[in-house]
Amino acid sequence: MIEEIKISIIVPVYNVEKYLRKCLTSLVNQTLKEIEIIIINDGSPDNSHLIIEEFQNEYPTIIRSERIENNGVAGARNLALDMAKGEYIGFVDSDDYVDLRMFEELYNKVKRCSADISVCGYYIEKKGVINAKQLGNEYEYDQSVLENPNIFIEGTPYLWNKIFKREVIESHNIRFKKYKIFEDLLFTYEVFLKSEKIVKVDKSLYYYIKDREESVTATFSSKFDDVFLVMKELKEFYQKDNNFNVFEEYITYIALHHIYLRFTSQIEFSSILLKYRFVSSSFKFLDTEFPKWKENFYFDKNRKKNSNSGAIYWTAKSLKQTQIRKYAKKLSKAKVIKIGYRFQMKYDNSQVNEYNIFIDSQHGKDLNGNMFYIIKELLLNKSFEMYKIHIAVDESLIGEFQSKLTFYKLSNYELVVVDSDEFLVALTTAKYIFSDTSLPLYFIKKDEQVYLNTWHGTPLKTLGRKVNNDFYNIANLQKNFLMSDFLLYPSEYMMNTMIEDYMLYLKSNTILLCGYPRNAVFLNKESGAEIKVKDKQTIAYMPTWRGTLSDINNDNYFKELNDFFNEIEASLRDNQIFYLNVHPYVKDYIDISSFKKIKLFPKEYETYEFLNSCDILITDYSSVFFDFALTGKKIILFTYDEEEYLAERGLYFPLSELPFANVKDIKSLFEEINNDSITNYSDFIEKYCKYDKADVVQGICDMMILKRKTNINIVSTQKVKKNILIQSNNYLRIEENSNILELLSKNENSKYNIYLGYINSMLRKNKKFLLDIPDNVCYMGQLRSFPNISLSDKILKYMLIRFPKIYKLFNKKVDRVFLNELNRIYPNIDFEYLIMYNEKSIKRLYLFSYLDCFKVIYISSTKNLNRLYRLYDRYDKIIVNNIEIKDSISEYISESKIHVKESNTIDEFISEGIQTISHNI
Repeated sequence: MIEEIKISIIVPVYNVEKYLRKCLTSLVNQTLKEIEIIIINDGSPDNSHLIIEEFQNEYPTIIRSERIENNGVAGARNLALDMAKGEYIGFVDSDDYVDLRMFEELYNKVKRCSADISVCGYYIEKKGVINAKQLGNEYEYDQSVLENPNIFIEGTPYLWNKIFKREVIESHNIRFKKYKIFEDLLFTYEVFLKSEKIVKVDKSLYYYIKDREESVTATFSSKFDDVFLVMKELKEFYQKDNNFNVFEEYITYIALHHIYLRFTSQIEFSSILLKYRFVSSSFKFLDTEFPKWKENFYFDKNRKKNSNSGAIYWTAKSLKQTQIRKYAKKLSKAKVIKIGYRFQMKYDNSQVNEYNIFIDSQHGKDLNGNMFYIIKELLLNKSFEMYKIHIAVDESLIGEFQSKLTFYKLSNYELVVVDSDEFLVALTTAKYIFSDTSLPLYFIKKDEQVYLNTWHGTPLKTLGRKVNNDFYNIANLQKNFLMSDFLLYPSEYMMNTMIEDYMLYLKSNTILLCGYPRNAVFLNKESGAEIKVKDKQTIAYMPTWRGTLSDINNDNYFKELNDFFNEIEASLRDNQIFYLNVHPYVKDYIDISSFKKIKLFPKEYETYEFLNSCDILITDYSSVFFDFALTGKKIILFTYDEEEYLAERGLYFPLSELPFANVKDIKSLFEEINNDSITNYSDFIEKYCKYDKADVVQGICDMMILKRKTNINIVSTQKVKKNILIQSNNYLRIEENSNILELLSKNENSKYNIYLGYINSMLRKNKKFLLDIPDNVCYMGQLRSFPNISLSDKILKYMLIRFPKIYKLFNKKVDRVFLNELNRIYPNIDFEYLIMYNEKSIKRLYLFSYLDCFKVIYISSTKNLNRLYRLYDRYDKIIVNNIEIKDSISEYISESKIHVKESNTIDEFISEGIQTISHNI
């Protein structure tokens, strides 16, 4: 072994098999021989460990290695720092490589100048092209940042082109924080402040491989949000040292620079809203933490070095949030239109195959719950062996889906990536469709397709029109429920709740009153016993996700969870194991590796199958307790934030009505865990899950696919009222709203199903209007406008609006475009009456003229009438509120259609609806 180690070189390894050999070869051949190479394998799933073993066997005197399990790059580097013995510390990323002289050059310079840090230039290698960076400006160095803060401006925060004096790191207890990215920035600038001298070797000695496929910074990522947390922590570090005022300009520059770099990151359509949130959050963050950012001299100076890149930044900076939102929507819409058109092409050119089945579990993001058990039944029951099963999957989860299906010995299926051509073909050719949420907004169901929607849980939290914020934005769910041939509800309570709050009165539906497919496992005691951890009491904790993916303050929630886990670990007995099942996003931010009695749900098992093996369920506002009650085992509600949570979310009934213990702190939680008494849940089960049976999955598949008689309770809801659709795109006008509300208020005890129609995006700013409508009036919005049309059809639609006479030339094509869109919005829904209330949009007047019903237009203004005359003739009745309007249009429209009325009721609007007219003109 080397007696005096000059530099400890730290190399974290994760999934870099392709690059690792080149990296380690460049390190073991360094001209500086007094080094140690500390390799930390962070649970890499590839063959990196074999390469590490090979090099360690060949170079045992200089290589030391450890393996940890997915503790992140920060955890890997911190472990290596604890192991390090060198006078200086260097860092190398395992997908890069270094010049053979690098560490000798850096060490000689730092010793010659009695410095704490030595830096060098580097190369960027991208697609085989190598460019040198960070050369020159050597005169800025040979001093501390206190003496020359310009080092912040001229240098970089990278770890890998530097060596740091270990004594400085250890004496100030500087370690890496567990961020996804930017953790190196925080570490570097903390050590900068504590160092007495920083020197530079003016040579490029490090090779940085840019844009490797797996790199987190290669494309836009939600992990970029870490820049806000890191910069805030850096600011606080300098404040604690009473140096922030000295460095405010420079730290502001660092924040601006790294936020700006994210603005210019390449972006895919799927990430546009993510980027918009980042841009929006950036300005809020800068205004809060660095209020002088707009005046920053150093950023403005550096920006001018590259006017093209600068233009991107200042364009983004100067955009108001409404403009940014509009840009994001355009790009997002463009993607939807592209996919929608691809769907339409497949729809128009494919036929339904009697033996094709399509299954969508949570938009392809989760293979658990109802859909898993339907898949299992279809693949294991020989009655269905002639059917081809297509399973939707998010592209990033293909491996996870395959592993789970293989674990259960399931085969003869096809995974289809969401929105891929294979997905669209499977969706348009399937005879039978299963979903536990909603299908894409572009989806149009064919008449011969059979669709079952199970939803994904008995509701405790309010849904549909009763939610606090998104009550206006439920159109796609309504559409999916209404076009389903079968809706599955495990209780009358859920059936009535879903029908009422999603306003499912427009058509008759067939409802299966039966247990959830996933709940059958709770009636199989043997299944739970087979996987039960022997001689242990197992406790499952399944909390509701409280954060939002765009909220940069989620760290408070993560800290709260980690604090709980510390208390829980200390409170658990030796015979108890505490299993967690948390939102996938949360898993990345909690660390349970140090706990012996706290574990995650085993990912190979379907969630409910493993839950069935547990002795106790702890949850809060999640609907899982409705299902788990079937086991008769103890259920505990841990609602430590009940008051805060319920201020944001509504419940259908108070938690006090539930037959479960409700605790607020860890002490009370463990008193209840260790209390052997269990409440009888028989009344609860009778109300919420009395239809659950062990053979329910087979019954559903037999009834739906094989048309066999089963013991499933079937309820047919009958449409008993005539449907009236009122369309208006003027809900932003207060006067218009008042008139519509007055009209609706005259309709108490209505004999009609009255629905307001709107485009979601147009109503969003004035969504509270829907809270003012009478309770007996419903609504159903519209997501997007014409997402399924081709570019040529889009041009045709544009031309039609401006030159109506071209209809006669392209009438068949125009009819197809508009009828497809109507079928997308209102699938097989029969309206008896349509009222277009002061609607001035030519496109919408065209669209709704294709409804096969009695169509009425109400006009209260002469504005823009000259553009609309020909369209009015496509409607059966025109109501105007004064003679002036009648005179303006009577020259073009038969007077028998025109009615002058200053005030109207619904009945007056639709009276004389004896005969409808053809949509052709």
